[in-house]
Amino acid sequence: MVDFSIFKQKKEGLTRFVDNRQDIVRMIRFSYLLLRTGEEYHLAGSTAHEQAIILLSGAMSIFCDGYESMLGPRRNVFLDKAWAAYVPLGESAVIRTESGCEALVCGVMCSVRHPFAVVTPGDVRVKTVGSGAYKRSVHDIFPSDFPAHRIIAGETFNPAGNWSSFPPHKHDTDRTGEDRLEEVYYYRLYPENGFGFQRIYSPERNFDRAYVIKDHSVVMIPFGYHPVAASPGYDLYYFWLLAGSARRLNPYTDPEHKWLLK
Repeated sequence: MVDFSIFKQKKEGLTRFVDNRQDIVRMIRFSYLLLRTGEEYHLAGSTAHEQAIILLSGAMSIFCDGYESMLGPRRNVFLDKAWAAYVPLGESAVIRTESGCEALVCGVMCSVRHPFAVVTPGDVRVKTVGSGAYKRSVHDIFPSDFPAHRIIAGETFNPAGNWSSFPPHKHDTDRTGEDRLEEVYYYRLYPENGFGFQRIYSPERNFDRAYVIKDHSVVMIPFGYHPVAASPGYDLYYFWLLAGSARRLNPYTDPEHKWLLK
């Protein structure tokens, strides 16, 4: 049975979750970085990927492409908006922290170089999506008009008991009204002993799975509709990263549930 869900315990250093050499998603690499006081991490440059660093908590300095920039502080994902850095194709980076930090390190296949850039909380675009039991807050960190080749990324915040990625949508086919994009979700919960659920289903592939989501879970979404539910009493956060044939969000809503948009 194909399993699109990954859970690993938090540990110091770099934890690799998704490698695009896998057969599930082919354009995305995804890792988690935990540094203690005074530590540093050297991010190797890639000749095939643009890369991004998203600060989850703490603070860091980043040295890249002749620039030194400070990211943070960020208390945690639920209290403060994101800081992030875009690492160009072929460029390496050095991350240092005086007080400790945790971050996501992402890579997306590309062939066009764009300059190093920092995203501050003031750059993050915030919008409210949905209504009622599927109302949530969406924060765009790397929107489709950010100067990059393929990366699209942001954060979604589900209030306890609410749904998101709802009504269910997909983006697995290149056609009018839809573009093919792979996606990865990274989850946090508050309190962190909570849980949620994600369903991935594709009628044309005869595929239908539901996954239990825990704090620090990752789910790969190569195809299909992919709604998410937070359990009552637990706020749910996920970072989402997309890459594909076009750099735009053009999802296709499940016709069975499209009436909810009226």
